[in-house]
Amino acid sequence: MKRILILSAFAMLGFTSCKKENSKPEPQIVTYNVLGENLEVTVAPLMPRYYTLVPKSWNYSVPIYSGTTAYLEVKLSDLGSPQEVKAAILINGRVVKEIDEMISYNETKVISYKMP
Repeated sequence: MKRILILSAFAMLGFTSCKKENSKPEPQIVTYNVLGENLEVTVAPLMPRYYTLVPKSWNYSVPIYSGTTAYLEVKLSDLGSPQEVKAAILINGRVVKEIDEMISYNETKVISYKMP
């Protein structure tokens, strides 16, 4: 009887120690906002990087995980003229990085944010 109790105790300990938590990390929503005319915009962490031409304003959202870097690059297109550009990276609706600057020909503005 004693032997059965001891074996049962070891079996229960073995099963409880093997129990793993299957908690997947929750993705967070990153939103890219850009205001300006005729801008070339590139964002990451998409594979391949997503590229678009912004006519006036542009918003794009995508889920990303912890440890990933949100990246936004803004460049004046050949059709554009020097102008003030507003761009921001938002995580779950909260601004984490932004720029509000003049951009001229052959100039590129980059902002990035590494998820904690």
